[in-house]
Amino acid sequence: PCMPEITSTLADELKESFEDKFGPVSEAAVMGSQSGSQVMSRGFGFVTFKNQSSYFEAVRQHFIILFGKKVRSLGQHDIILCV
Repeated sequence: PCMPEITSTLADELKESFEDKFGPVSEAAVMGSQSGSQVMSRGFGFVTFKNQSSYFEAVRQHFIILFGKKVRSLGQHDIILCV
């Protein structure tokens, strides 16, 4: 299953990973849901790139490996992932 706990550094790790692969990222977020005292990943997130060329490269790839998992880019300025 694709439902780990969201840590305080997960969005930073996501941002760094996309920056390493595609270029500058202005913001990254992992969507979560409260589960008791924990916030669990909902299995997707969003990345906002600082420039269009980075965005187009990420979308062109369509699938990439991120955190050891296959990630699907859906375009429309978002990147869908399983973390």
